[in-house]
Amino acid sequence: AYREAERALAAGLWDRVVDASGAEAALFRAHEGEFDPGHYLADLGELLDEERVVSLAFARLLELGQRPALAVPLGLAVAARAAEQGRASLAVDAACHVLQHDPAHPEAIEIAEMFASELERGADVIHAIYERLAETALGVYGRRAAHYRAARQLEALGDGDRAVHHALEALLAVPTEGTNYQLLQRLVSSELGSEPVVLAFERLAHKAPLEERALWRMRALEFCGTHPDTAPRRLSVALAGLIETHSPTFAVAVESIVKEHDAEAAVAASLRLERAAKALAPELEGPDGARTAVHLARTLAELGAVSAAYRTLGRAVEVDGDVEAYLSLLGVQESFLSEPETTIEFVSFVLGRARDPMALVGTALLELAMALAERVGEDLVAADLRAELERRASPPEQASPAQG
Repeated sequence: AYREAERALAAGLWDRVVDASGAEAALFRAHEGEFDPGHYLADLGELLDEERVVSLAFARLLELGQRPALAVPLGLAVAARAAEQGRASLAVDAACHVLQHDPAHPEAIEIAEMFASELERGADVIHAIYERLAETALGVYGRRAAHYRAARQLEALGDGDRAVHHALEALLAVPTEGTNYQLLQRLVSSELGSEPVVLAFERLAHKAPLEERALWRMRALEFCGTHPDTAPRRLSVALAGLIETHSPTFAVAVESIVKEHDAEAAVAASLRLERAAKALAPELEGPDGARTAVHLARTLAELGAVSAAYRTLGRAVEVDGDVEAYLSLLGVQESFLSEPETTIEFVSFVLGRARDPMALVGTALLELAMALAERVGEDLVAADLRAELERRASPPEQASPAQG
């Protein structure tokens, strides 16, 4: 009876004074007890045209405050009606009102995403929706999913900066490569790079187990960019990776980056590299440690830091004198010749180790030392090194059969 009375009141208000707001209020009271948004909107539609129905229903939605049992179904109904009318802004606002009460409501998110591209503020809406969804998500995988979806949506909307933000949040939530890494590759300029991405990968490297750090350091290096102006940052990242992992991959990267420096920057790079090599040398071990030292020595020599180059090369020989990497120095031996006395000390050191049956000295190292000895006029040392090479090249003598 009460509902019918309110409906009659609404009709009377409309018939006598054309009071749309009063009529809507009476209809809402009629439906409030057992609220069905479809019936409410249908009754309102008997008095008003469809556009005014949606506008008044949205105004009612804003007045509901913290009443999710009413606001959620009404908000969805208003959003759907507005969408049918092509009223993008109203549809998105109604959907967002629903999401204030239920951040993960799939229908509301779908409507907001559908019309965001039609709004100038569309990227702001998507960003806010998924920030809230990520905050309320259960567990790291829920956060990852929310941020990844946001990044994809913002990428489509052309908001690269915020797409990167969400892609990084997804990566930090669940640090794995794959689709998220590929998304970052699309979003970030390969030439200019992205400092936030670099910092995120450095953060992952710092927190990762030792065996995973090289991967994240290399990713940080990759996102520094390739523009010449990024060379100092790339050098810092490569040196950090080198010191942390001792990997020859980072030593090669350092050498490549240093070649891009102008004369003034090369001086500063040389000092940084000398310090890094000095700190790193005692920790190098095994074949990879030797390879790392060889590449560092090559870079130092090309920068003119010959003494530091020979100290580092000497450490390589101590670690493992039997790696092919020594041959790579034959093409740059000129860089090692500006300090003849230091060169003589090095080739004599190699010869001494070659005569030590307990030392590991391969043919690549012997060839390098012989070439350097010849260039500085150490003919006797060069001859001894050549003889050692020839001895190793000749087949071993066969033992004579025992006489019967």
